Amino acid sequence: MLTRLLATSAIWVSICALTAAGAGSRPAIARAGVVPFPEKSRAPSSDGHFVLMNVDSDSEPHHTVFLAAQGSKARRKLFTYGRGVEVLWSPNSQLFIVNDYAGSDYSRCRVYPVEAGKAPIEAWDDLLASQSASVRSLLLDNHHVYIAAMRWVTAISFDLKAWGYGDNSPSGFVRHFSYTVGQGFQNRIP
Repeated sequence: MLTRLLATSAIWVSICALTAAGAGSRPAIARAGVVPFPEKSRAPSSDGHFVLMNVDSDSEPHHTVFLAAQGSKARRKLFTYGRGVEVLWSPNSQLFIVNDYAGSDYSRCRVYPVEAGKAPIEAWDDLLASQSASVRSLLLDNHHVYIAAMRWVTAISFDLKAWGYGDNSPSGFVRHFSYTVGQGFQNRIP
């Protein structure tokens, strides 16, 4: 009886995790190299030279992320956020991705260069510009649409997942893409 109960519980947990990963805003399964803020307060770069620091406040803005050289007291304010973000450092530590779960019905993905003065890349804008009318409709005509970088593949390319549901896709959808900085998106089969 206990074995059956444990097996049933394990299946139920797996179903809940998969359902949350497919329909919710933040992926339910932990991924290597992904640091969630505000749960964690620091995300060191791959080479250890830099660190992203999350600073929480009781007043607006509630969460602010700074970049600093490891061991330095000087820091540069990068962005603020409201709900929760994930940070993924590139293998060469020159770029990092921020998956911003800004709302209950959407998320955004930005690629930040470490170099000061360079603007972040809005993956959403590039994704929409690179897709066919049918894929754009899928992304724009559903009222719950999320995008998130899943992992770095090289120092300048990463895999991105788009998922969601709504009037256009009541049963939900999932699409996978590859993105290369400076070259844009390509569809990819998972």
